[in-house]
Amino acid sequence: MQFAFVRLCITKLEKVIMRKIIFLLLIAFGLSAKGQIITDTEFKKYQGKELIFKKNKIDYVQSALKLKELYSLDKNNAITRSIVIDSVSKSKNEIYVEINNWFIHSFNDGKSVIQLNDKDAGSVIGKGYIPEIARNFMDGQIVNSWIIIRVDIKDNKFRITTTIQEYELPIGDTLYKWQPNECYPFKEGSFKKTTAQAFVNSHIWSQIVILKLKDAILKGVTNVDNW
Repeated sequence: MQFAFVRLCITKLEKVIMRKIIFLLLIAFGLSAKGQIITDTEFKKYQGKELIFKKNKIDYVQSALKLKELYSLDKNNAITRSIVIDSVSKSKNEIYVEINNWFIHSFNDGKSVIQLNDKDAGSVIGKGYIPEIARNFMDGQIVNSWIIIRVDIKDNKFRITTTIQEYELPIGDTLYKWQPNECYPFKEGSFKKTTAQAFVNSHIWSQIVILKLKDAILKGVTNVDNW
């Protein structure tokens, strides 16, 4: 009887501990998702007309070829996208504040950093980490990358430029790096599907970042008036 009572207490204690663990995991997951530059949901929702789909999935090889024709690499062989927004009903200072709000809310992963924040010059540059831009499903190797986000500001006007300069492949203690022009779709070679995926996903990342940052500048990240 005493043993059964002890066992019942232990079972209840285990349930309490498990609930706390689940609660903490949910909090941790929420904070992690909140700190991402782009969420998985946002990425999956992107359905740009410049992409080629087969059976509701991106055809990475064909999409890479199409993107190669639509967008050339910049003079440094990097993937660069840019947009200029004018006739904005905000001053240079107001735009600057909104840009900083976006970077503060988005750069919370411990790796992404703001490299330049010059209010007088009207330039803010950040370097964001892109985990798993591509995956080699044959051996499970993961390709990562970095995106440089630059915003240039004037009164009633701003320009957003994103640049992805290279891919990274960590194998053991060695970090291999290569530029987009060194692989598919710009050069035939090994890991065609993986590098096609890296190129297409780099484009998607760039487009989503530009759209999110543009909306943040025009509409604000948070409503600070209702406090």
